Amino acid sequence: MSSQLRNILFPFGIAFLVILSNCGDVLEDNISNDEVFLRAPGNGVTLDSATVTFWWDHVEGAIDYQIQVVSPSFDSAQYFIADSFLVENQVTFTLGVGEFEWAVRALNNGYETDFFTSSFTVSEEAVEDTTDVDISAETIVLNTPLDEASFEEGNVIFWWEEISDANTYDLQIARPNFTSPEELVYDSALEVSTLTLSLLAGEYEWRVRGANDDFKTDYTTYSLIVTEPVSEENPTITLVSPVDGYRTNEQSVAFNWTFTEEVDFYVLRISGPTDLDFVTESEQLSVSFDANSGDYEWSVTGVNSTDNINYYSDTLNFSYTDGIPGTPELTSPTAGESISLPFQLTWNRQLDNVVRDSVFIFGADTLITGFPVGVQAENYLLQGLESGDYEWSVKSIDNQGLESLESAKSGFTVQ
Repeated sequence: MSSQLRNILFPFGIAFLVILSNCGDVLEDNISNDEVFLRAPGNGVTLDSATVTFWWDHVEGAIDYQIQVVSPSFDSAQYFIADSFLVENQVTFTLGVGEFEWAVRALNNGYETDFFTSSFTVSEEAVEDTTDVDISAETIVLNTPLDEASFEEGNVIFWWEEISDANTYDLQIARPNFTSPEELVYDSALEVSTLTLSLLAGEYEWRVRGANDDFKTDYTTYSLIVTEPVSEENPTITLVSPVDGYRTNEQSVAFNWTFTEEVDFYVLRISGPTDLDFVTESEQLSVSFDANSGDYEWSVTGVNSTDNINYYSDTLNFSYTDGIPGTPELTSPTAGESISLPFQLTWNRQLDNVVRDSVFIFGADTLITGFPVGVQAENYLLQGLESGDYEWSVKSIDNQGLESLESAKSGFTVQ
């Protein structure tokens, strides 16, 4: 089942799903033969609510759990809803109407169980449950900066508690306050509960309210002072992994760092094709990537809310490529071309992390003896074939050992 889950082709890109990994002692209990008992929703049930809480039994020796949710099933997935790593044994998602299948496995540093699967249906009545939820009496709790906090000029991390029935959060920042504003520094509706902004020295007020389609909470407002930077530098957070220049095809990337000063929490910032900030109290965070391949930067900020001190790391680079390498494109000889040996076969790789290619030569639909041949360049000197009709193709291998699909065969004639 786990291989089946990993090889689903996602029809839509999904947002990063983040998990706070456990940072305690390494556990090596062999849990590979243990079973994860799925409790709710029960197998085959029909739900009248689109807000679904998934719950399963703890597995002794497990550090965290991986949950995947698809619709309508893993065998014929049209929508990939979630792929998350969790420390706790429950999580809540808001779904649409339809049939769903979900699976959970337990993991530690050395072992993992099989995936265990259950299915359920969300009925048409659930549509009414996702609208008109009155959140007007709810109160937004602001976590940081604390009220009347003072920070040095630079990045300021804004973070607040989420409300289960809010779809977005209206964040506003005014200078010096909302009573007599000289400047509205920021005003936007966010789907996340954290944001990092760079603020100049001055007095500010910031406020947040939750909103859905029909209701809004009241604003919760805090004040903030940003001061000129001082010459004394704070200790630097040390980034451990991924190392600078790291390249990967793996969807789950583990970020690790070390720091000796006391902080209340860290914020991991990832910048690239998608920019996101993640809050964690540990010095380790696992991030699952969607289809947003490309070059990224990452850095960490430590926040001491009591003393109003921020600590920063340097910035490192890494690259993520979604899935297998791209299929190489054959360039010469062209289809049906007549050639004289020796002849240089050429092709184009689709990604710069390809480290070698395999060249296949076929005669009468049979692979010629001595092929495939591995090459490091995007060309191969062909020689030693008798006159006749042949076909050729190429497959790429990247620096993670992943192979592309074999290119379509192209025919040529040796004179």
